[in-house]
Amino acid sequence: MGRATVGALEPPGVCMSSTVVTRWSRPQDASFTFPEQHLPLIQRTDATGVCFSGGGTRAQCAAVGQLRALSMLGLLADVRYISSVSGGSWGTAPFLWGDPGRRDEDLLGPHTRPEDITMDALEAPIPTTCILSTATTNLDAAMGDQRAVDTPTDRIWTEAVGAVYLAPFDLHNPQSPAFLTGSTKERDTIVARNPALADHPFLCARAPERLPYHVINSCILGPAELEPFTDESPLSFETTPLYGGNPQRREQLYFSKDGRWQEARLGGGYVESFALGSSQLVSIDGANLVTVAAPTRPFTLADAVGTSSAAFAGVTASISGLLRGLGSLTPTYTGWSLEADAPSHHMAMGDGGVLENYGLLTLLRRQVQRVVVFINTSTALDLDYEPEACVPDTDQIDSFLPALFGFRHSSFGTALQNNQVFAGADWAPLVRALQAARRDGRPVVHHTRHTVLENLVWGIDGGYEVEVLWCYLERVPQWEDRLPDDVGAAVDRGHRLFFKGELARFPHYKTAGQDSLADVHLSPEQARLLADFTCETVQMDATIFADLLRRRT
Repeated sequence: MGRATVGALEPPGVCMSSTVVTRWSRPQDASFTFPEQHLPLIQRTDATGVCFSGGGTRAQCAAVGQLRALSMLGLLADVRYISSVSGGSWGTAPFLWGDPGRRDEDLLGPHTRPEDITMDALEAPIPTTCILSTATTNLDAAMGDQRAVDTPTDRIWTEAVGAVYLAPFDLHNPQSPAFLTGSTKERDTIVARNPALADHPFLCARAPERLPYHVINSCILGPAELEPFTDESPLSFETTPLYGGNPQRREQLYFSKDGRWQEARLGGGYVESFALGSSQLVSIDGANLVTVAAPTRPFTLADAVGTSSAAFAGVTASISGLLRGLGSLTPTYTGWSLEADAPSHHMAMGDGGVLENYGLLTLLRRQVQRVVVFINTSTALDLDYEPEACVPDTDQIDSFLPALFGFRHSSFGTALQNNQVFAGADWAPLVRALQAARRDGRPVVHHTRHTVLENLVWGIDGGYEVEVLWCYLERVPQWEDRLPDDVGAAVDRGHRLFFKGELARFPHYKTAGQDSLADVHLSPEQARLLADFTCETVQMDATIFADLLRRRT
């Protein structure tokens, strides 16, 4: 498929006042509730959620298949939240935002049972109406397009992500960047407070009355002018249809590797999504309304999805000395702590997976009580790992999972040390159950109950019970045995001879460099087969998913 046209980032002639009036929500206020609590969606659903992990186009394609299955099973109407990180955001954002006239089946594509899969069908171009098609687009080339039109370096990644993963679905227009909001009703409320925005474009959630509420997870790394930092201490950042920010107030010192330092106050609550990027508080206008300095440009869906998936940009920043003349590719954002005297800061933004790659902790912050966690990882589950004996190595199980149980475990570029929400005693039984499923050749899915531990860093209240359906991306012989001989042979060949062949490593495609060193895109065969696989494996356990998500309390 072609790439979206690129051009000037700022739209000509946009009329905006110097200030905007926005709702704000702060946990320290006695009346605080998460702003979505008034939505009809909340009233008709239990406290359920589905998490789609990060992992580049592998995670994107897996998420499309999983969404397809949940849609086919009629379960999405029972889900209150979808929480996504990085590649999971590439898959979910085009589905949850934009034109309500787009059909689910067009966006997610048709499902093919394993018996009916053919190599010819896998190799066919994917229709551009399907989200899977964007997984086959060269993101590195899109970044080159942005460099060619002199896009500012801190916008290159975001604009490339917008052009590749969002523009094909009319969700990104650099000539006319849109504010974010939940619905046309919410837009009208915003415009009534801010008449100068009447002619400005707004992008709404696609079907807020029937589809889950979207939480897109990113993080704030620190003041952009200090990058790279001596020691990163990121703060989680959420973008949702109605609001964005972080409810946890933080005040700390940030140190640059060249000896400079700066104190910054951040977090403390949420403002409406259209007001993200505002630079300071001007006045408090009531119990939940404030006037703030208007953003210099809208914080768009591309900003939300681009920062959620900014791992590549972050790595580039860490080796910036090798890229003289290019500068940091880390996306930036203007933020301030929700306090009357708080200064604004120009902040470097990071991938949601720097802190937590599933999007689970932001849902526990909302006291979700039943949740599906899709771990669309590149790490195969090691059957020889003894969970009672030691903390796993990074090649034995997905590296983000042990931290939730209190094990100090991390990978390059992550900060997982504050992520414990479950008892360490729950770790070994979970791992043993996942290993047993893999040995049996069935989908690696296991249902658990955990008492949530208090986590002050994430603002999670402990002491309540959550049910989790852990879904670990892994080979499923029961599915592979149903494939036609030639397709099954191609999958098997991809695990021999040092992972060579079109379907090498299936389903654990590399997050970057699967087929070429510089990019993350997949071939139509790789994308389509992975989505068909994850769709079918969810349906193989349809009863388990339905019991968790459809059950009413």
